[in-house]
Amino acid sequence: MGTRSFPPRVPARRDVRVAMGLRRAVRAAVVAPFVATTLAGCYTYAPVGGTAPSPGAQVSAEITDVGRVALADSLGPSPARVEGRLVSATDSSITLAVSGVQPLRGDRTPWAGERVTLRRTAFDRLTERRLSRGRSLIAGAIALGAAVALAVTLGIVADGNGETGERTTPPPIGEQ
Repeated sequence: MGTRSFPPRVPARRDVRVAMGLRRAVRAAVVAPFVATTLAGCYTYAPVGGTAPSPGAQVSAEITDVGRVALADSLGPSPARVEGRLVSATDSSITLAVSGVQPLRGDRTPWAGERVTLRRTAFDRLTERRLSRGRSLIAGAIALGAAVALAVTLGIVADGNGETGERTTPPPIGEQ
């Protein structure tokens, strides 16, 4: 009795579909950080001019010594800076939906939007959170460069002939 030899196994269509799905997943993983960085942007706090920012603006208020004493019960001991969304502003006070408090010593304490009214004598400097276009463009360019480098390294970017370097069809029987 002789031994029978079978031709080598040829990948089924399902294997090709799995490989293509994996390629799409890797491509998405490469693109996601770039998109996230671009959408998030980089922000800075810029001093507010003579008029108060409009309600809804993200602001930061530097607390004075008088304010530290007056606000200790509502903001905690020795608050140095309060950040939040401006709810309203009058000539004598501002009301914030507080997102965080930075004490003189220690770590920033996150808040969940509780409203706190600050008299104008309680803070001496009000800054508004603004998108920094220059920093955002630099961060986006760095993320794009990293994504392209990763894509080239993983071989998921096509060359000039439309080839990715990966085989999507099995090799001829003689090459195995």
